[in-house]
Amino acid sequence: MDSLNAVALAEIFSNADVFILIFVRILGTIVITPIIGGSNIPAMVRIGFSLALASIVFYSGNVTFTEYTDNVYGYGVLIFKEFVVGITIGFVVYLVLNISYFAGHFTDQQIGFSMVSVYDPITQEQVPISGNLYYFLLCVLLIVTNGHHFIIKSLFYSYKAIPIGSAQIFLNGKLVSVFFGLAIDFFAIGFSIALPVIAIILIIDLVLGILIKTVPQINVFVVGMPAKVFVGLMAVMLIVPMFSGITNIFYQEISDAVLNVIKVMMS
Repeated sequence: MDSLNAVALAEIFSNADVFILIFVRILGTIVITPIIGGSNIPAMVRIGFSLALASIVFYSGNVTFTEYTDNVYGYGVLIFKEFVVGITIGFVVYLVLNISYFAGHFTDQQIGFSMVSVYDPITQEQVPISGNLYYFLLCVLLIVTNGHHFIIKSLFYSYKAIPIGSAQIFLNGKLVSVFFGLAIDFFAIGFSIALPVIAIILIIDLVLGILIKTVPQINVFVVGMPAKVFVGLMAVMLIVPMFSGITNIFYQEISDAVLNVIKVMMS
């Protein structure tokens, strides 16, 4: 066993330039992908996980190499390019999962929690309290349904589809179109998740408007704000059990987006 490990390490060291390029692409994805990486994971864990995946990819036989300028500058450009490829794949997953924050922002505005936010140590930003609930619930459900396996499989597939150094990233109009379409889906899905709360609060506003006209003595702020908070929270409690079905939509969106991004980087 020790001799086999020694041979494996010797092969990696003899092809260190290829191994580093594999490692850089994987690290770029791990750095930004929330489920399997992100800023909440310690740096040493992310690097170790990336090295482990890079070792598996290195011996998988899926890696092909393209020619590059045989000097420090040419190799440096190749490293940068591979890191951007990894960042691009990871950013797709990051963007889709952040739809939950967008939906939470809509929800909080309707309930009256727009001034309430929590500090998220993952993104290191102030995020909507409902969005934070949606986000963590979605991440848990994706892990339970093995959504993180797809992300890792996509990384392996990217080496077969996009040989090292051959990715078309810069000045790629098709890549811009994919992200533009993803942005449209971002708004559509986020608004759809928040739509039940928006509809219920709209009905409450109509009822309060009629009540004020009927009984002008009623103070709308005393009655309306607690009613919105109570009904809005009840609506959120009804939405949360539906996330098992919503997870399939997110999983399909991540799958389509990642595969489309890899496809357009091939051309």
